[in-house]
Amino acid sequence: MRFKGLAKNDPSRAQYQLWIFDKTRDEKYPVDGGVFDVDSDTGDVVVPSRATLPVNAPVLFAVTLERPGGVVVSKREHIVVTAKMPADVTESAVRPLARGCVRRRVRPRASDRHGCRARRDRSSRGAGARPSRRRPSPA
Repeated sequence: MRFKGLAKNDPSRAQYQLWIFDKTRDEKYPVDGGVFDVDSDTGDVVVPSRATLPVNAPVLFAVTLERPGGVVVSKREHIVVTAKMPADVTESAVRPLARGCVRRRVRPRASDRHGCRARRDRSSRGAGARPSRRRPSPA
């Protein structure tokens, strides 16, 4: 997720925390998406979603300013930004958030058990290599 124009923060005093609101869960308890810092003067940052629980139907994302390390349940006193899921993206078009990724379904791909492309699939074959689609030959 990309954010632009966020104020630079001092990680020893406060950190930004991403929250994911799931349609299938109580809105009082959004899923923690992880903490992050903004250390650039432009305020631009790309934040990987690190959902602590599975998210099946994301409807809203929010960023709060919390104490260092984040909190389990936010009081939502310092909401910095919110973003709704676009109306044209339906539940069936979004794969569940797991291990830090959300992707729109376009076509089937080689993937791990969560439906996300795994970095480890490519790292063992060299940078940029695609996973093999061949089946192992019978021994």
